[in-house]
Amino acid sequence: MATTDLHMHLLGYNYIADAPVAVGGLARLAPLIKVARAEALSKGAACVLLDNGDTLQGTAVGDHLAARGEKMAHPMVLGLNALGYDAVGLGNHDFDHGLAYLGRALDSFAMPVLCSNLRAPSLRRIQPFVILKRALTGPNGETNAIHIGVLSVIPPQTAEWNQNHLSGAAQVDDAIETLSKMVPMLRKQGADLVVVLAHMGISRSGKRRESQNAALLAARIKGVDAVIAGHTHVRFPSAAHEAIVGADTNKGTLHGKPAALPGFGGSDLAVIDLALDRNTRGTWSVMAHHTALRPVPCDAPEDADIARLAMPAHLSTRRHLSEPAGSLKEAMNSYFALVQPCPMVALVAAAKRQAIARIVKGTDQEHLPLLSAASCQATSGLSGPENFMSVPKGQITRRTIAGMCPFANQIWAVRITGRNIIEWLERSARLFHHLHESAPDQPLIDHDMPGFRFDALYGLTYSFDPTKPPRFDLSGSFVNQKTRRVQDVRWEGRPIEPTQEFLVATTHFRAGAGLGFDVKTQHSIAVRSEVMLDAALIDYLKHPDCEAARKARPWRFAPDLGVSAIFQTAPEALAHLSEISQLNPEDIGRTEAGF
Repeated sequence: MATTDLHMHLLGYNYIADAPVAVGGLARLAPLIKVARAEALSKGAACVLLDNGDTLQGTAVGDHLAARGEKMAHPMVLGLNALGYDAVGLGNHDFDHGLAYLGRALDSFAMPVLCSNLRAPSLRRIQPFVILKRALTGPNGETNAIHIGVLSVIPPQTAEWNQNHLSGAAQVDDAIETLSKMVPMLRKQGADLVVVLAHMGISRSGKRRESQNAALLAARIKGVDAVIAGHTHVRFPSAAHEAIVGADTNKGTLHGKPAALPGFGGSDLAVIDLALDRNTRGTWSVMAHHTALRPVPCDAPEDADIARLAMPAHLSTRRHLSEPAGSLKEAMNSYFALVQPCPMVALVAAAKRQAIARIVKGTDQEHLPLLSAASCQATSGLSGPENFMSVPKGQITRRTIAGMCPFANQIWAVRITGRNIIEWLERSARLFHHLHESAPDQPLIDHDMPGFRFDALYGLTYSFDPTKPPRFDLSGSFVNQKTRRVQDVRWEGRPIEPTQEFLVATTHFRAGAGLGFDVKTQHSIAVRSEVMLDAALIDYLKHPDCEAARKARPWRFAPDLGVSAIFQTAPEALAHLSEISQLNPEDIGRTEAGF
């Protein structure tokens, strides 16, 4: 049994809306775990429960606990302990609050915590692997011992994404090279089976350059018997992975090995059944296997024990989020953030710019044109039509800040040329499908690219032409170097020059990770501040320029494209269609998913 990407979803609760939700949460997942474990017991089967990381970050509860310095017992750790997890792997987001915080949380885990490709001397509690011993009941009632080796790997990019915490303190090795060395080692140490917790998605290309989504490559390694994937939140087996070479969505296999990716936020329990045989030499082999995801039913009751463990942190977080954090003179929403510039994003960009402007004042970088990169975190995605934000005018609370700034990001700045500014924008333009004049009912947004990777650069003006094919693929590699979707890029009304230098305020995550894409954009990190984005936004909201945010429109679609496309948003957006009147919107009804 396996879970992944719980992201601090202990209860089915939306802390931004301050309301319960009908799905998700470890408390709702707990009954499924208990039922599956009872099924195994009734059959005399061995049973192992694993988690695949990104456990300690994700909701406002995790951020609140980190800000308090872990003054209460960590409720997620208590929940995993209570449910009897046998081993837990780490994910990249488990490092977001720093090594000291992670180290304190690790001390409370009752089970082995694994990360095979991490070298971090200060995190002595982390193991590279574990071998679990279980007893199997044979067909004649005899008892057989079996040793199950478990490995765990995180994307090597974790060292870049979290370099503000890991630089000089930890090293992340290549995941596939690590597994290739450690699987045979585990076998020599007596592991009869090897399960890999690969905190990675399932890449469509299957190429090494998409190393953050290398679950397919992990499954190809000789000696691996099963794989639990994660990181992308895209369920496997499911139709979302059809037509991927090596992935069989009917059998639930990757290169013939049983595999699963059980959603995120406690949406599913993965159950992989293995039928085993042992030859006369005592070697075990997998004779048959079955993979299934067991989704948590809508409005399923929560396990009372897990809910009780979560309650102190839950109530403390709600009180914290209710504290005043500023005021707005105008209402704002994110319903149309992917079809036109969003005032909420403009406020975040302004807060970043203000923070960096203060830092570079009086330095040799003060003379550089200062831009600000920002994106919207609430643009639906896998979370459905509820994942948008609408903020009324008047006083706002920390709850709104948490929705606009859901990650523990520091504000950094990069020094970059005009040539690479345009490439940055071209990678953002990958969000749009290639539109054709004669194609009816064509979707505008390619939902394989998360909306939060669509950066807008405030301080410039430019346009997008989605009737042109994309210049980059989803990993950030060139697919058509002759095409250009980004047009007429200007600063202060003048076309930017290829060698012209800019300073761009962004987050440490973007700055450290090639501006958010696997192919590096040539830039240098010019400012590494410890100013947190949420704190900078609260500071800016002391005197917000709401009118400027409303008028800030760095980008638009190129005029006279002669195409139509379908854009999915929240039903509540229908009351705000006047905001996108220039796009000639037409309501065409509601989808089965509620958009």
